[in-house]
Amino acid sequence: QMKKTELIKAVSNDTGIGQKDVTSILDSILVQISEELKAGNEVVLKDFGAFKLENRPERMERNPQTGESMLIPAKQVVKFKPYKHVLNMKWL
Repeated sequence: QMKKTELIKAVSNDTGIGQKDVTSILDSILVQISEELKAGNEVVLKDFGAFKLENRPERMERNPQTGESMLIPAKQVVKFKPYKHVLNMKWL
């Protein structure tokens, strides 16, 4: 599992851009993706994948410990659909 700080260090080493600048760029990218999703738009990153917001309807589930039925409320969830060949892409 790669953490954000490890990703920042890897990008910094790969590009020669300072970690502070990479952090600022990454934070900006994440904010923009979040804002677009909140606005109901799909975010498509060519050759990588697509993010979109979906509505999950309310549903009945069972608590596995007690067996009691409970209503799970509706909510919005972010879905990511990777493109078919995302693991085989040659980026540079």
